[in-house]
Amino acid sequence: MFCRKTGLRGIRSLAGVAFIFLARATWAHSEPTSFLDLHPTAERLEAVVTASTTDLAHDLPEVEPGMLLQPEILQQQRAILAGNILARLRIEVDGIPLTGQLLTIKPVPDRQDLRLKFQFQWSRVPSKIVIQARLFPYDPRHKTFVNVYRGDDLTRQEILEGDHTAIAVPLAAAQSTGAVVRQFLYEGVHHIFIGPDHILFIVGLLLLGGTLRRLFTIITAFTVAHSITLGLATFEVVNP
Repeated sequence: MFCRKTGLRGIRSLAGVAFIFLARATWAHSEPTSFLDLHPTAERLEAVVTASTTDLAHDLPEVEPGMLLQPEILQQQRAILAGNILARLRIEVDGIPLTGQLLTIKPVPDRQDLRLKFQFQWSRVPSKIVIQARLFPYDPRHKTFVNVYRGDDLTRQEILEGDHTAIAVPLAAAQSTGAVVRQFLYEGVHHIFIGPDHILFIVGLLLLGGTLRRLFTIITAFTVAHSITLGLATFEVVNP
């Protein structure tokens, strides 16, 4: 009995030490995101890209992220920033790519972001558009939330990440609430298993003991809470 208890304590002690070191290594874990808001009108498609200065400055070797919030630096880099986004954002109608043009670019200082507004001309609103986007290929973890609006109403939402870089978006029909909920639940579960800190959290719960039912309840609550947070952040209800 003594040996079993001593062995168990030893395993937990080693796991605890490993947990501390790994937690320090993953403390800065975050999931980089950007937003692509699409506003179709009778004459054109307006596309607003909101992304962090850290991601946008990655391809600007002589520019630090914070420098992009300065008006004079932003003006100097305007054409390069727009060119980088348009080179990685392809919008097609009936197999034909639309030509994009930058309208405005504005800093969002409180979020350390930039907001770039583009327009894509068309003669009529199509029934469907195809979007291909991998805005920041240097980071395989990056997610781009695509939001499609009809006027002020959000009608559809998709997420582009990893190898999933293309979607077909019907403009005629609105996305059901159930589809949105399923999307965020999927993202919540997916995020649990790609974050080392989240896996360590689950391992820590196992080491603390307790029943499998209790463990399942905690993990489910954590996943649901993360999905809700994703939704609130995407709809810009909160700014984590």
